[in-house]
Amino acid sequence: MADYLLSCDIGTSATKASLFSDTGKLIKSVVAPYKIHYSHNSWAEQEPEDWWAAVCETTKALIQSIPASSIAVISLSGQMSGATFVDSAGKPLRRSIIWLDNRSTKEVEELEKKVDRVRHFEQSGRTPNSVRPMEKVMWVKNNEPELYKAVYKVLQSKDYIAFKLTGNLVTDYTDASATYLLDRKKCIWHQELFETAGLSIDKFPELVASTQIIGYVTSGAAARTGLIKGIPVVIGAGDVSASTVGSKCVQHGQTHISIGSSAWASITLDKPFHDPDRVYSVLHPIPELYVNECCLLTAGISYSWLRDEICTYEKYTAQNQGKNAYDFMDEQVVKSTAGSNGVMFLPYLRGDMCLHDDPLATGAFIGLRAESTRADILRSVIEGVGFYLDLSLKLFASAVQDMNETILVGGAMKGYVWREILCDILGLRCSIPEYLEEATSLGAAIIGGVGIGMFKDFSVVDQLISIEQEMEPNVQNHAKYRKMEPVFDQAYSALKPLYEGLHAIK
Repeated sequence: MADYLLSCDIGTSATKASLFSDTGKLIKSVVAPYKIHYSHNSWAEQEPEDWWAAVCETTKALIQSIPASSIAVISLSGQMSGATFVDSAGKPLRRSIIWLDNRSTKEVEELEKKVDRVRHFEQSGRTPNSVRPMEKVMWVKNNEPELYKAVYKVLQSKDYIAFKLTGNLVTDYTDASATYLLDRKKCIWHQELFETAGLSIDKFPELVASTQIIGYVTSGAAARTGLIKGIPVVIGAGDVSASTVGSKCVQHGQTHISIGSSAWASITLDKPFHDPDRVYSVLHPIPELYVNECCLLTAGISYSWLRDEICTYEKYTAQNQGKNAYDFMDEQVVKSTAGSNGVMFLPYLRGDMCLHDDPLATGAFIGLRAESTRADILRSVIEGVGFYLDLSLKLFASAVQDMNETILVGGAMKGYVWREILCDILGLRCSIPEYLEEATSLGAAIIGGVGIGMFKDFSVVDQLISIEQEMEPNVQNHAKYRKMEPVFDQAYSALKPLYEGLHAIK
């Protein structure tokens, strides 16, 4: 009997394939990493074939646990807001320009001259921004015109994998809404927005619901992945939208925070949250709902940067002992106290796209003194991420009657240090689900289950997702953080005049 759900999440640093039972139990999860190609001070690209190779590697490893014939459905999720350019045969024409890429600042300026920011937000869910796919495609048209002419379709990461599995070129409404070229009320491509951007609608794929079966595993894909031919493939959703399902946020007013490579604070509402300069909204996998969020580009990336560039001792020790470097770093963090003894970190290693909407923003340590310790520096990085997410979540307070709790997911939440610091900064009751790193994968699996009729609707999350821990904030620590947070917010404004000059130094 086919009763397992397989989800593939095409992440920023790795692909994760996860196998779930029809009761929501995680059977096994396998990860395969790949490279981000950074260049030109603001470019970030990946090879689409690296994603596919990772999917093949992880699915082959997964089906060693069960017969491939017992997989009922494959569903997908993936990093959003990129641009993968393929020809009519589905072959990539260049590296994918991923969401971390900030090259399209001139295209943003071009759009700003053409559009009314408020009206543009009402149409698309976001004001012009260099992180968005619309501007990325405009950049390719302006700078690589011959390649643009050869483009057959512009895809998102999961859409490319859907093509490799089924041979069909489609996208779902959630990922399409993040291109900011979608009429979100009618769920069709928005002709006026395409005309404003000077782009061709026919270069964008067919639109379907997240729960749509878009094809079946081909014989060629089966040979590469170890799967069997004919397994139905449900298109799934972009990672942010999929994570709302995997975080039990399937009703109006529910919030969650996810911290992985990036991080976001999100609220599910029955309408877009109107804050054009700081918030963006995408469609939820459930029709008539919206995912409204603020995203920090470099959350987990800030901590991994700290590991690789500063914590070389911890990294070396962990490698020699076969352990995780983050465990050694956390041991240092707890030697400091709430507030890191006045040391503060601004987590803008790749600019900022929400609270400040500034691609030139950079990271910074401030408040360093002769008595500052290594532990203070390490702790300040976690606190900097926490301050940003708290300020983000507070934006949504006006949308609900009472915001006194939230759900925390993502790889960072595996560590008690991150959990405690974030809970103390937020000052809210925080719920920790059983599956943290697999929240997006589980969300995609549930979407797949709904798509094939295994589950009646998304209310099944109450049965499939269990809460493992309820946390309450430390009152004294929260009071200290409340005093520090305005300083964190002001620090960006104080440093902003320097960013343009710093950006010019290469």
